[in-house]
Amino acid sequence: MKKGMLILVAALIASLSVAGVAYAKEFEGTGVLTAQGKGKAVVEGTGTVVVYGHGVGVLWVKGAECIEVQGEGHRDNLGNGWIRYRSLRGKAIITGKDMKVRMVGGWIHFKAWGTGTVILKGRGTYELKGHLGRWSVTGTVIQLGE
Repeated sequence: MKKGMLILVAALIASLSVAGVAYAKEFEGTGVLTAQGKGKAVVEGTGTVVVYGHGVGVLWVKGAECIEVQGEGHRDNLGNGWIRYRSLRGKAIITGKDMKVRMVGGWIHFKAWGTGTVILKGRGTYELKGHLGRWSVTGTVIQLGE
């Protein structure tokens, strides 16, 4: 049972696909992106995103197949497919195909697995495949995979 679950998780992580975006900066390859900073972060694609909530900011999710929240916060169903979380303290594990995850706040911290597009606008740092980078105020766009 555990082996089957590991295979399922590995397949999910490897299956991320994404919509295109104009680039400020681009990195190719599938992997794990870790980012932290302040401003706005957007993840579009298929896979898993783990958001670590510190009680400040807002998280929006659309198209997720599963959202597991561990901690406290306020959830609002916005009626147009979007779900909003305010004042999240803890973490949200978000999994799905063709989903959108948007974060805005004074302290954003998340990890994204698979293939997709990540836009980081504001001030902060990220790591992808051993590469350390910085967010930009005009927007840093990162491609996770093809």
